[in-house]
Amino acid sequence: MRYILISILSIFFIHTTNGQSTIVKGKIADSDSGKVIPFAQVAFYEAGSQSPITGGTSKANGEFKISIDPGNYKMLVSFVGYQDYEREVSIPEEGLILGEINLTVEEEVMEEVVVEANEVRNLY
Repeated sequence: MRYILISILSIFFIHTTNGQSTIVKGKIADSDSGKVIPFAQVAFYEAGSQSPITGGTSKANGEFKISIDPGNYKMLVSFVGYQDYEREVSIPEEGLILGEINLTVEEEVMEEVVVEANEVRNLY
C-alpha cells in the first residue's frame, strides 16, 4: 500500500513540475536613435503555425515580460513604421533574457500625391 501511495504522489509531482511556464524578458529600441519603442507587439509561434501561442506588448519604457512554456519558438516583434524583427529562440526552463532588440525604420518612398478640391457654396 505504501508503494502505491508513493508512486501516485511521484507521478503527480512529475506532472505538475513538467508543465510549468517560464519568463522571457527583453527591451525594444530604435536601431538608429537608441530610443525605446513603447507598445511594440511581441509574439511567439510554434514551428509551422500561423497563429501565435502567446505574446504581449512592450511597456512605456520599451521592456516586455512574457510567460511561456520552455521550448523552441519563432519570435516576431512588430511596430508600425518599423521592419518586423523575426528570430528563432530556444527558451530553457530557467527563462530567457533577450536584452535589447533593435528595430529598423521601414522607409517607403511614395509616388506623387495630388490633392484636389472643389469650392462648396452654402445656399442658405
